[in-house]
Amino acid sequence: MAIQRYAGDRITCLSTPDVKPLNVADGAFLVETDTGKLFQKVGGAWEQIEGYSGASGYSGFSGISGYSGASGISGYSGASGISGYSGESGESGYSGESGYSGASAASGYSGASGESGYSGESGESGYSGVSGESGYSGEAGPVGPTGGISMPYNYNDTTSAPPATGTVRLNHATLASATVLWANDTDSGSVNVQILLDDILPGDHVRIQKVGALTNYAYYHVDSNVDSGAYHTIGVTYVSGSGSLTTGDAIEMVASQRGPEGVSGYSGESGISGYSGASGASGISGYSGASGISGFSGASGTSGFSGASGESGYSGESGYLPLVIAVKVLK
Repeated sequence: MAIQRYAGDRITCLSTPDVKPLNVADGAFLVETDTGKLFQKVGGAWEQIEGYSGASGYSGFSGISGYSGASGISGYSGASGISGYSGESGESGYSGESGYSGASAASGYSGASGESGYSGESGESGYSGVSGESGYSGEAGPVGPTGGISMPYNYNDTTSAPPATGTVRLNHATLASATVLWANDTDSGSVNVQILLDDILPGDHVRIQKVGALTNYAYYHVDSNVDSGAYHTIGVTYVSGSGSLTTGDAIEMVASQRGPEGVSGYSGESGISGYSGASGASGISGYSGASGISGFSGASGTSGFSGASGESGYSGESGYLPLVIAVKVLK
């Protein structure tokens, strides 16, 4: 693209291979149409500028979210329940009658064991502790620097197209209710800015502001952009603004491209866990079954027979009367 020069020392060219002209007076403006950069001739040299003052830039990236609080301490285990009481002992069986002496009788059978008692019921579990609070979110980041391409126009409050040369119109008299913006391809300085209007894309932002009155402005999100011949039809959604504009007001229309999305903040750490509730007491143990009846002892054997009597001794000779003692031999 060849270097183009317009009235009011406004120049357009490519960043390469075009060379910025030096035979112009200080105060002239130059736009690189392939990069969108804006320059001004100052002290005999071209200096890049960010755009006219007063136009708001994009908001800064959101701050990183704060870390969540540390994980909570686990609760202590509940105390063990009370052991159940032991069952009562069963009654002892009756002793058998003594048998006769003699051979031993066979041993009696042991009594059947009593049934085991039922186990006591388990105690109820303790309640879980309350969860800790979530961590706080991080603070918002600072506001970003001013940016965008500025074009001078005159405002016209007619709510239909087409806009006259050097003018901008909206489809509604109230700035906050407008959904369409029409901008002529020639600005109020008679400079053809079609290439700058072509660069406005959905997702970008457009701000129209009264010159010398910072509180009279409207800020829109760009939804669409159509080249309608001698002007552009830009679909917009109102974002913010204040004051009003009337026909004949000198305005600046600033188009700013959408910046990259900010980095998501880190999730906060988990809050401290509540303490676990104490365990319930153990149920009472069941009673032990009664002991079985002891078997009867066997009958005693028959007593043995008595032994035979011993023989009588011989009688002594006559004489003195002897004392005879009978001896009974027992076997």
